[in-house]
Amino acid sequence: MKSNILTLLSTPFLPKVFEDLFQHDNYSEKIIPQLFPSINTQGFINNAMYINDMSLEPVEDIINLNQHKVFLEDAKFTNLDELINILNIFQYQQPQMLLILSALQEAFNHISIGGKGEKNDRKYSENEISNKSYNLLLFDQDKFLYKNQFKEIFETNLIPDLYLGIAKFNDYLIFIWEQLQHLYTFPEIRKRSRGLYYYALSSSKHFAYPIKGDDVYCLKNNIDKNEIADIQQILQSHLYMYSIMIMHCTAMRIGLGCNQRLVVKE
Repeated sequence: MKSNILTLLSTPFLPKVFEDLFQHDNYSEKIIPQLFPSINTQGFINNAMYINDMSLEPVEDIINLNQHKVFLEDAKFTNLDELINILNIFQYQQPQMLLILSALQEAFNHISIGGKGEKNDRKYSENEISNKSYNLLLFDQDKFLYKNQFKEIFETNLIPDLYLGIAKFNDYLIFIWEQLQHLYTFPEIRKRSRGLYYYALSSSKHFAYPIKGDDVYCLKNNIDKNEIADIQQILQSHLYMYSIMIMHCTAMRIGLGCNQRLVVKE
């Protein structure tokens, strides 16, 4: 299961949300694998990259490029290429996860969801192949510098994989947290983050292959009501965080001079 997910997402590590979902054996065996054929289509990755493109404009209007330039010069930051490589991983992984979790969430509300998308095989780009081979170790969540601040601002105990991925660059972490901790308070950022969330939910019907995962189907597959409630809570909390962290990743990349669009060309 883990190997399949890493290969399909072309990512070097398993997103933390899967570890939570894997606590429910029958759900992991009966529901999650239904997503795999759709993830392996070109339409799926195109949709994910479109989500990235959607996040660019409101962030470009807010991010202070001069402050980033000053930081990079004054801090004599020597790990720029490595940091950009890590952000590239999240640039591809996070919108895919938003689509995946949205489909699982929507599956609870329909007898069957998806089946309307094209079934063209996915072609992995050079960037995706490079991401898969990168040796990325996430920082220990319990030792994360801003653990309490995340809980206060986002009202969750989740520390996003994105921040655990960049935490080894302590000077950059301190700088970027100062820049982005209140990003969600900007109306246009909040509006676009919600837009990504609802776009991903509506995209579930365009998965190439149908997914079954409503309460009735779950109960038939020995996933009881308590598990269903726990799974829905896991999905909802991570969906909320992914929709915000896509904006954060975009802001980080723009600050480092990486603002190219992957689907929508100006």
